[in-house]
Amino acid sequence: MSMDAGASLKSADRMVLQGIAVREELARVIGSAVFRDSPRLSQFLTFVVETALAGNSEQIKAYTVAVDALGRGMDFDPQHDPIVRVQAGRLRNALGRYYAGAGSGDPLRIELPCGTYVPVFHKRRPDSGKPPPVSRRLAPANDPVGETTRQITMLQERLDALQDELAEARRALRISLVPFAASGARRRH
Repeated sequence: MSMDAGASLKSADRMVLQGIAVREELARVIGSAVFRDSPRLSQFLTFVVETALAGNSEQIKAYTVAVDALGRGMDFDPQHDPIVRVQAGRLRNALGRYYAGAGSGDPLRIELPCGTYVPVFHKRRPDSGKPPPVSRRLAPANDPVGETTRQITMLQERLDALQDELAEARRALRISLVPFAASGARRRH
């Protein structure tokens, strides 16, 4: 075996091990209390992680997420339906809550950076001893800044849900106009 083939094998082994570690992290995240009651977010996260691990990150677009992960039809139009953007925002918030709480000691982090639906994976950095910023941690109830942050997060989640409902209502609303003359009836004066 040449040196290049050995290096390539080690690289392939590293990729397989990374994929295993990422899938283990994915299982921890979607099995957590934050995600347990959110099947749509779990499906979204699973889809983008598995697609990225398969080496198909370029296929992770609003349309494919909507159709393959969120169950939208083939006629989905991301210009008129914000479902993917709304769900991506919810997913980012849920990941933030997970890593601020139960996942704070996990060996890996799965992130969905703003502006993309392609996930990134980070190894946990050694603890620097500094607490996370208030916006990224669950603050005690007597912490007014933390309480405000919690209230803003709850309001944002409610706004996201209302936007989702509005998008559903717009899709369901269809108005048909039928000309009166087509009915064969004549008006009396």
